[in-house]
Amino acid sequence: MEEYDVIVAGLGPAGAGAATELTRAGARVLALDSGAKKPCGGCISMRWSWLFDWFGKPKWFEDHQVNRLCLNWQGKIPVFWQTKKFGAVLVDRNLLDNHLVPKVKAGGVEILNARLKSLRQVKSKYQIRTTKGDFRCSWLVDASGSSLALKKKFNLGNASSFTYKALVCETKASKKVTELLSRGTALIDLGAIPLGYGWIFQRGETVNFGVATRRLDKLPPQKNLQTCLAAFAQSYGLETPQRFRGAVIPCPDRKTPLLSRGNILLTGDAASLADPFLGEGIGQAMLSGRLAAEAVLKGKADYYKTSIKKGLLREHAHARMLAGLIYNLPAKAHGLARRHPGSLETGFKLLRGEITHKTLWGHILGKILGFKPSLDRSPGGYYSKRLN
Repeated sequence: MEEYDVIVAGLGPAGAGAATELTRAGARVLALDSGAKKPCGGCISMRWSWLFDWFGKPKWFEDHQVNRLCLNWQGKIPVFWQTKKFGAVLVDRNLLDNHLVPKVKAGGVEILNARLKSLRQVKSKYQIRTTKGDFRCSWLVDASGSSLALKKKFNLGNASSFTYKALVCETKASKKVTELLSRGTALIDLGAIPLGYGWIFQRGETVNFGVATRRLDKLPPQKNLQTCLAAFAQSYGLETPQRFRGAVIPCPDRKTPLLSRGNILLTGDAASLADPFLGEGIGQAMLSGRLAAEAVLKGKADYYKTSIKKGLLREHAHARMLAGLIYNLPAKAHGLARRHPGSLETGFKLLRGEITHKTLWGHILGKILGFKPSLDRSPGGYYSKRLN
């Protein structure tokens, strides 16, 4: 049975980050790539840009910059805000993954197009069974995504209670969308679905749109995700989607998620690390993958847990509070934006990493009292760049 120092299950942003950092440090790594395509809005906020600098940004990475927000309410009352410095980029998730995999391979990582079937611990090692053979390793990094079946099968924790259920679709832009969304504009509709939002991201002639909510039980009678998606599409002149993909966006709830079990480290969606307010997970996934790699190199699983708790989880507790305010009171949130459209600049500051969810409260207070909050760039901080 062939043996590796580390096996990384999954080759999205989390797996790519972990596998590459480990191999650069001299570890022998096998990465399992199932080839599954993940439905995704593809929005990456610029607070994570430094992670992709490390990986090597493709030329197209910043082709679709977001420097204008359209905040809407049930498709009727748009509020626009233009910022001077863009806050996010819109990427094709499949194109991004196709960029990362060759980078990982070029870095010396062995890639096997297979998925994890079973694992068992034998003394200090793990025996891994895949769809293409058996292997042994000292560490396993789970970057396989949000599969609840996998969690149950391998006893890797339970699903987070703060999970968005979404439907995602891509089509050609309608006349209404083209007129409403000039280049660089992202649309968020707070009235598209209860306790959630709808989005429209335009990349050239392609429109990525969808709806997401964390409480399907709060939908009106005779309503479900599919009917909400159809109504949302119709309100913007888009064709009723015949083909769409379902997705879950697992975010941390009030309980600390299972981040490790022995020498098994859970990263990205497998650890429920998406942003509870923005629903964003690509940057968080890559950061968690690289922190997991650091923990393996130190030989300390606790280092990974401590780093995530002091960084992402601490920050996401504030994001969860913000999500509760905005999505539970969407009419009031939209009304506030209508009266004070400049408040949307705070959102762009958040996207650029100039403030965090935690310091956002201080930023609002600072507007009143006249002081500026400072960012926490300590080793456990959310935007620490010590990995570079």
